[in-house]
Amino acid sequence: MKAERLQKAYQWGYNCFVKGLMSSPFKRDSMTDLEWHRGFTAAYYQNIDFLNGKGGKPTQFKQAARNKPNRNRRTR
Repeated sequence: MKAERLQKAYQWGYNCFVKGLMSSPFKRDSMTDLEWHRGFTAAYYQNIDFLNGKGGKPTQFKQAARNKPNRNRRTR
């Protein structure tokens, strides 16, 4: 569970850079805050590479689709 929360914080930081949001929503110096900043920084450096012609433009972070059955769905 903790690893998933940290991964989501990383993705959130990455997406915040793409969207232009500059402040972390997490408690300062917490583990989730550090992961948010790590994701934000990764998108920043990917953008620098894009501007220098060395890489692709950062886009919204895509989470891998999970093939979970929908248990709330009614069957006939």
